Amino acid sequence: NVNQNTPDGVTTRNNGIYASEGSVTIENASGITGTLPNGLTDYRTDFVITGSESNGIYLTKPATATAGASLEIKDNQGGAKFTVGGTSNNGIYQNSDGTVKVYDSEFAVGGSTSNGIYASGNTAATGTITVNNTAFNISGTSSNGIYMAGNSPAPLTVEGGTVFKLTGKNENGIYVNGTAAVNISDTTFNVNETNSGSTPLTTNNNNGIFVRDGKTVTSIKDSNFNVGYTGTGILLGNSDGTTNAKVTTIENTVFDVKNTNGSGTGIYLYNGNATLGKDAQIVGDSNDRLITI
Repeated sequence: NVNQNTPDGVTTRNNGIYASEGSVTIENASGITGTLPNGLTDYRTDFVITGSESNGIYLTKPATATAGASLEIKDNQGGAKFTVGGTSNNGIYQNSDGTVKVYDSEFAVGGSTSNGIYASGNTAATGTITVNNTAFNISGTSSNGIYMAGNSPAPLTVEGGTVFKLTGKNENGIYVNGTAAVNISDTTFNVNETNSGSTPLTTNNNNGIFVRDGKTVTSIKDSNFNVGYTGTGILLGNSDGTTNAKVTTIENTVFDVKNTNGSGTGIYLYNGNATLGKDAQIVGDSNDRLITI
């Protein structure tokens, strides 16, 4: 529990785990029988982050070190759960050249301007981030499942049945503002999926993926975008500048925008371009906007 019982508005800047060298491995207990102690319901590792400017796990690299810290959350007994509330908090903060591997885990991101995984824009933070079979439930305001900060050099791979569910406001499943490769496969983005019907609930304005001007998503394949009212599957670009945002290739991926009722879109080319390759589909019904330019 990071910043437990901290009053609202207090800047805390604490970390559940701080690692500057070596490796952090989270591997849960298995093969245990009998009654769990102290009211526990399972043996999964849980991080609860409140307050502000704090992190469940902070990875970095000292200037004098040959290698920074790395992290592996193993895929047994439910991985780890990060419940991120408060303001400007992160489940995992990657500021290292060590790799981050997250398997079979869950990020519940509420509060505001918070993130499940934050990749620093530090030029030394080159460690690859891999996310596999993990759930991101994003319900706050202006928060993100994965945030690749300005010029982040960390390559990102999201795969293996990972699911992003966005139900808050002004949020993104993946925010792309880095310079390294971003590859997405076998991933589902549920963007305002339950915010549908003849009388939608709220104006959410969420995006499955938001790619800033001049940045690139290398590949999206074998994935699904289910988009509801005022949602966008992929938003490309943020200004009328001359450098476009890009998705280099989209293959075997379905964008279902039937629940938008004309207020939302599969792909929004605000200042960008996307290449729809083999078996890419955008599906709607009456009055839906499949692609917006």
